[in-house]
Amino acid sequence: MKLYLIYIRILPCERKNMLNPNFGVEHSKEQKRANPSQALFKVASCLAIANSQLKNMMNKWIIIGLLCMSLQNLQAQKLATGLIHLSDSTVAQFKDINELYFLHQASYHTLQKLVRKLSTTHKQQDANAIIEQIAKQRTQVSAVILSLDYYFKREAPMAGSNVEHILALLSESPAYDLINQYWFSNSIDKNLPTMDYKKKIQDTLKMVYNFGAFYYLSQEDSAYIARMKKVNVDDIDVEIEELIEQYLAEQTSQFRYDVKALVKDIQQVKYIIDAQHDGCVTKTLQLPNWDQIGVMIVKGKDTVERVYTIQYGMFKVFRLGKRIWFPLKNNPDVMFYKGVGYGLHFIRKTRALCEQNTIRHEENMKKTE
Repeated sequence: MKLYLIYIRILPCERKNMLNPNFGVEHSKEQKRANPSQALFKVASCLAIANSQLKNMMNKWIIIGLLCMSLQNLQAQKLATGLIHLSDSTVAQFKDINELYFLHQASYHTLQKLVRKLSTTHKQQDANAIIEQIAKQRTQVSAVILSLDYYFKREAPMAGSNVEHILALLSESPAYDLINQYWFSNSIDKNLPTMDYKKKIQDTLKMVYNFGAFYYLSQEDSAYIARMKKVNVDDIDVEIEELIEQYLAEQTSQFRYDVKALVKDIQQVKYIIDAQHDGCVTKTLQLPNWDQIGVMIVKGKDTVERVYTIQYGMFKVFRLGKRIWFPLKNNPDVMFYKGVGYGLHFIRKTRALCEQNTIRHEENMKKTE
């Protein structure tokens, strides 16, 4: 408290009084006693100034803190051989709970963190607390997590996988009671036999289980990615990044740059044997949006696929839960280089998709003739 009062007296008061021509002149005791109201007014003014400065300082630190918390490392392109729906024939391939596709959507970021935390929890008491937090999300996909055993009625999960671990934690938790509470307001009879009780809840959820699909990475592709990560392509990344930024700086109009010339220049970079822009892929008009350029790099016997991302529009927000967010930066007219990640058959998949779109377009043109 003493330090706080000293700070108030010396900093705000003395700084303000330095503008006073009488600053530094000692007053007699009689003068001080003659103006008690003036002294009180000065003290009140000092406190008000100190409070204002303290608030301004706190606001600055809060803004800096929000900016730091909003920064996220750019994630590489999602590497997956395919998207597989959970069924009796596919549960054996489902090895990692974190590969459920909906967990990678921005709107389920909180759920993703809870599921990841649950997968590394070993105490049942701690697991029960996390499971209740998942239930409080009250989303369709959180119900999928809590009733995950729906998919394992006839097939057991892979031994040693975190799927097996989470199923064990869920079986010892009040997961179905929480679904009953947060989704159905305890309208389902808890006195039913355990299996009938679970079945009743699962039958009531119905279409929710269509969300049960996961990203699958084949052993061949997994080994391919591991090989790519051993090859140093930093110098190539730098050269291509410079080319992209050069072309973006020469935009002829908003969101217009010579992508064909850019791809040709990228193909001239040493070790690049192929490049493909995803311009033929259908994209939404909603911002932000992205362009991607995939390249094939061959260094000696090693092949590496890289995907470079260009973003349309700059939007940064700070989120508190699902529904509360604060805009930090909003610039829809900006186009900038976002980053690079590993690709997985990007060029082949993109060209196949382009061919499909071309065929579909030609068929539609024939119908209109």
